[in-house]
Amino acid sequence: MSKRSGDHWDKQELTDPKVLSIVTTGDSSWRQAYDSLRADPETFENWEALVTATDALASSSGSQPEVAATVRSVFDALLSKFPLMFGYWLQYAQLEARLAPSASTVDQVYERAVCAFPNSIELWTSYLDHATESGIERSKLKHLYLRALNHVGRDFLAHDVWDRYLAFEDDTQEKIRMLKYVTSIPMHQYARYLEEYRNLSGEDLPQEAVEATARRTNERWAYESLITRNYFHVLPVEDEQYDNWRNYLAYSVANETNLDDTRALFERALVPCALYEEVWLQYIKWAMDCGRPEEEISLIFQKASEMVSISRPFIRLQWSLYSELIGDIQLARQIVRALESSPSLTEFKDEINIHRAHFERRQSIDGAIDFLSRQKSTNAVYSAMLAVIYWKDKSNPDLAYQTFNDNFVKHCGNRCFLVNYFYFVLEQQSDESKLFTVWKDIVSQSPVDPVLIADISRVYMDHLLTSSSPLAMKHYMAVDAETNGPLITRHLWKQKLGSNTELRLWLENGHPGVEVDPLSKRNPSKNYNEPMTRNVS
Repeated sequence: MSKRSGDHWDKQELTDPKVLSIVTTGDSSWRQAYDSLRADPETFENWEALVTATDALASSSGSQPEVAATVRSVFDALLSKFPLMFGYWLQYAQLEARLAPSASTVDQVYERAVCAFPNSIELWTSYLDHATESGIERSKLKHLYLRALNHVGRDFLAHDVWDRYLAFEDDTQEKIRMLKYVTSIPMHQYARYLEEYRNLSGEDLPQEAVEATARRTNERWAYESLITRNYFHVLPVEDEQYDNWRNYLAYSVANETNLDDTRALFERALVPCALYEEVWLQYIKWAMDCGRPEEEISLIFQKASEMVSISRPFIRLQWSLYSELIGDIQLARQIVRALESSPSLTEFKDEINIHRAHFERRQSIDGAIDFLSRQKSTNAVYSAMLAVIYWKDKSNPDLAYQTFNDNFVKHCGNRCFLVNYFYFVLEQQSDESKLFTVWKDIVSQSPVDPVLIADISRVYMDHLLTSSSPLAMKHYMAVDAETNGPLITRHLWKQKLGSNTELRLWLENGHPGVEVDPLSKRNPSKNYNEPMTRNVS
């Protein structure tokens, strides 16, 4: 298993009716790209091809309303799926300016861009340049600058935004104040701002403060100098880059006293590493350890769940737990319901069901019983959890046993059901014969992995060695023979095998393997019960 997880995104198709209508206009290149995307939306090259075809369509067809609708729907679909691809936001704004040369419509694209990707220096600088050129009111422009600095001003490479703001600011005292502030930030060009501060203010900053900024900048440069991937892409992050980001974050968490700088670094790292839940979880842990506001932590969970593929459900389960912790029960339930209904999570079905069952149990025992009772016949985990509640919360082992026993035939192929059933009967310690019967049923009827059955049998044998029951040694010998004896004598195990199993046992050398029909693999006319002879010519 890889040390990191990610590199996946979820299927999404274009469904805008205007996009579907443009397909019928006869532009073959656009139609071909669109059809390829519809056939395989998980291949990013298909998205790139559609954007190229859409750009060509816009260039050749002018600002026709149908074309404008197509352009917008394509970019809306792409950027709702990949909001961190700043280059496509910039292309969207440029196309919008050509299709509808109105500053307000371009403003809307930029505003959506910085809301979706607020820590992009490229988006903010482009937005600021557009706002300056469009001649908006100075007070509004200053507010936009301050928004940009609030989001990216502590980035190591934020000098492009700071340069624009300092050139814009005409109040000398305000500029001096901001220069003094920026010289305290460990960033690539802090020394240039320090010199500008000296020239404008006519004074030096305290030597201790200057040396502290220099030291922090030099320490960060050890990691910054190794960064070659600081942008988002669906391709995996190279191992060296991933390790450098993780080490950089670990350094900041351990050494940085300014929480805003560490927060900014996490936000920056989670551009190239946006698909990796390990980095999101590291960010969340840091935020919780630092006592960040609940709203901020919830927003991190939300952003993580938007970026990490749903095929990796752990971070969403953590979000559900955190929502429950802060009292947002409705959201916690919605999250786990969404996971339960996802068709791509078959591998994690039991884990998600267990999470849901315990969540309902924590809200209300009677409510959980009502919920699980309605699901027990079709869901093995819910059936097991219902029995556990009867046993542990309602102190009714008889009803728990009845629930397990009544649903055994339907659910004996489920690991969670079997383990809970066995441990329930084991802990009753009131009827050794009942426990032996349950063990025999598991061995003879359950189709689960033989390793699990062997583990259950060994736990049972350990129990029998310490049991005071007069039947203990008799049962111990029976379990030992069934677990460790030759396959040909494992009578309980053989009860659940096919009719041709005896033929296979003649061919095997003592390993059960996976049950197959040997007659379908070899000559069906050959009788494998007959002794084998060598043909000597």
